[in-house]
Amino acid sequence: MKEQVFKIVSVTFIFSLILFSGGSVLSQVTLDCESGDRNIDAGNCWAFGGVAYRSNTQDPGLIISGLYSARTPQLTSNSPSSAWVKTPWLKAQNGNILFKTRLSGGPGTSRNLAVYYANYEPDSPSSSKEGEFIEFYSFTFPNPINGNTTVYEISIPVPEILVNTQDVYKIRISFMGSGGSGRAYIDDLVFPCTYWADPPVCLPLELITDADGDGVSDQEDEYPNDPYRCYNLYEPAADFGTIAFEDLWPSFGDSDFNDLILDYKLNFVTNASGQLVEMKNKFVVRAIGASLKNGFGFTLTGVPPNAVLRTQGDILTQGIIAKNANGVESNQSQATFIVIDNAFAKLPATGGGFTGANTIPAAPYVTPDTIFFNITFMEQGVPAPGGAVIYSDLIVNPKYYNPFIFTNQIRGKEIHMADYPPTDLADQSFFSTYDDDSRPGEGKLYKSKNNIPWAMILVEKFDYPVEQADIIQSHLKFKDWAETSGASFQDWFKDKPGYRNNEKIYKK
Repeated sequence: MKEQVFKIVSVTFIFSLILFSGGSVLSQVTLDCESGDRNIDAGNCWAFGGVAYRSNTQDPGLIISGLYSARTPQLTSNSPSSAWVKTPWLKAQNGNILFKTRLSGGPGTSRNLAVYYANYEPDSPSSSKEGEFIEFYSFTFPNPINGNTTVYEISIPVPEILVNTQDVYKIRISFMGSGGSGRAYIDDLVFPCTYWADPPVCLPLELITDADGDGVSDQEDEYPNDPYRCYNLYEPAADFGTIAFEDLWPSFGDSDFNDLILDYKLNFVTNASGQLVEMKNKFVVRAIGASLKNGFGFTLTGVPPNAVLRTQGDILTQGIIAKNANGVESNQSQATFIVIDNAFAKLPATGGGFTGANTIPAAPYVTPDTIFFNITFMEQGVPAPGGAVIYSDLIVNPKYYNPFIFTNQIRGKEIHMADYPPTDLADQSFFSTYDDDSRPGEGKLYKSKNNIPWAMILVEKFDYPVEQADIIQSHLKFKDWAETSGASFQDWFKDKPGYRNNEKIYKK
């Protein structure tokens, strides 16, 4: 996935300092976040992966210096491409790379960072023209992570290979971690280098091409011949994730979390200004461990229904869903989309006395099928009547993507992720009945007294339980994770020693 790059017409801060020492000239490229807006710094060819600027008002006591610092998302991935800050193109000098970093003090199992460089490769087939990122430094934040907000001042010599060759290159600082919800901050970055990028298209000074004239170089533009599209922003960033549902809410049922297993891949397509052009959704119906005819949909939190031009690809066969002319569900205050009203329409039951599909090892296997559901927000640069949807504004809300099912063709009987709000059409009389302990006034939703949910969304494919195997029998750390509201065993779904009873997990 490429980072967003925004076209900034005017540069409002100094990005390079020239220092005189003993008759020699040293250049420094710096980033102190005091612009207060990462889009301004992106206009000077800095790039950010999942990293946002935060102020003293937003995060009191955690800003490293000045009024602003950069903050990562929750560090629950060990991939170096999940959270990072990347420099513009540079030419190296001798000296030390400097920056300051700290943790938020939130819980976690491990937190670390690594620093990489990549050379400019003009003949590379990749659009970025960045060569392979090579690690040359790493740092592990000391345990315990919880409560650790110490500021660490990092000093790293510029690799000799960069100084000796004088190649044009970029530096990327990546943050990684596992478990918990803790984040990291970074500030006061200093690079003993010469700035070698050409804003706003951000190629090295020697080569700038922009075939569609949208202000983004062809090397960075994933749609180089389309002036209305620039970037693909994926969720999850890597492979498919999984959404898993238990459909007998507000009762527990068998708690096998396989009543509907959907693998998902979302692609938010934006233009050069970060406005959503379209959203391309892939949903793979992988398993149905139920006899009920369940429908699936989702809400984009904060997006008004009239911000959508049209939708395409829903599968509605039961005559129970009312839609507006643009494809959004009717009578909703936020854009809500019903993708399928009966999951069996995409994954038929096994037959032979089996009511579901792909949850009973002895039953025949049914090949999963994919739903391609697309939402259009802009056309030829013109947004829907409700106005443009800004991607960065959308994802500020951690619950911006709110998937749910409705069970047994009862539209109002919605089941959402734990603490995610129902839609306007949900029948809230089910709250606090049977095993449900929802308290809407307190923000507790779709959880039992012991915080057991009825739905989960995972950023990787889920190995789900076999039919009628309670998830606590198959995934042995799930109970601790749920009862502590996620404080313990955030990686409960992983295939680690002591984490699973494989006899209770479905295998093809």
